Amino acid sequence: DVDYINTKYDTKIANYTNKFLESQLKYYYNTNQYYSDIDIRYYNDISKKNNDDVLQNIPTINLHKYSSAFFFDLLSYSINISSSKKDRKVGLGAKTTQAYIPITYSSYFFNNYILLNISQQFNYTNISYLNNIDNFDNANYLEKNSIISISTDLVGKYDNYIHTIKTDITYTSPTIFRQDGDIYGVNSTNSTLYPFAVTKTQKNIAFSLTQSIYDRNDTKQIINHTITQSYVYDTEESIYKKNDLKNDITLFYPYGTLSNRIIYNNDIKKITSSATTLKSSYNGYFANIYYTYTRDKTTLDTQKNIQYDLGLSFARYYKISYKDEYDITNKISKKKEYLFNINKKCWAVNFKLVDSLVASSTINDETLRQNILYMEFNLKQLFKLNQKYKFKERVQ
Repeated sequence: DVDYINTKYDTKIANYTNKFLESQLKYYYNTNQYYSDIDIRYYNDISKKNNDDVLQNIPTINLHKYSSAFFFDLLSYSINISSSKKDRKVGLGAKTTQAYIPITYSSYFFNNYILLNISQQFNYTNISYLNNIDNFDNANYLEKNSIISISTDLVGKYDNYIHTIKTDITYTSPTIFRQDGDIYGVNSTNSTLYPFAVTKTQKNIAFSLTQSIYDRNDTKQIINHTITQSYVYDTEESIYKKNDLKNDITLFYPYGTLSNRIIYNNDIKKITSSATTLKSSYNGYFANIYYTYTRDKTTLDTQKNIQYDLGLSFARYYKISYKDEYDITNKISKKKEYLFNINKKCWAVNFKLVDSLVASSTINDETLRQNILYMEFNLKQLFKLNQKYKFKERVQ
């Protein structure tokens, strides 16, 4: 990941996006038991004369063992190991190695009404800093998360439909075994370390309720609803505090779905995010509409966007589509995309022409836009190549 959005095209211009042209080469291997990949990415910052201070991924290596039984059937484990090198000529870089090993015991009780999961998850991160002129200490972080989850599934059968209810309670308690060096997100707030941040788990309790309604005749799902509330432990006040409340609902109809997700912040007592999606398809034609609403927790400023895409799938392997994204708040078109896709059994090719907003002036109505051609070639089970070309930039 590249987190470098610190320069401007012009002193009068702000709020820009799409500064980077990305080239990607990815080799991967996948079986029923193991997955591995090598991911090489090069980023070209089009706002600069050179890329000396742009972080490059060269490369990232991932190894994963899928979940399998550990000694006996009720006990399972998986392993994920990754190693990455993020470096640049000017500025801090790092070699990062991460290991994640969850071991989980699962069993049903009371005639299969109650499912108990007990998990021990081990997370280890090692960071060796490069170009370290600020003399940051290399870091090690080892954390174990003890997780207990209890859930139940209830089914009610009626004349025309089936109603299912699932309740779940999950308790997570972290234990830190090792913590040394400078780690953003753990013991440091120095923004220079941000690209190499480690997420520290907080003790929490989460409650969720999921219910679904199915047509009894063909067992097709009609509606799905999930509500989740978590409580995070505040170590300073020694109490649990309400986290965001999340509400997800999806309505299924013959040619698509209508869904909405709302996030309610208990601190400011307001909705901070709402996303509504309408998806439809019929005989190869498809049309989708996405509406998003967000509210900043600090300033309470709101942002509204709408996006739609139209397209056609034909001759089994081919697809063409058009996508438009519009900023309702600032009354400006953010992005227009023209796509062509070939998806064969063993390989796939994607071409995408994007007309996107790069910057909008805070003083006048001028906007800086650019045209970029994205190309992706995927030789399935072997490698994926991504390339981007910027061929036009203009002020409107």
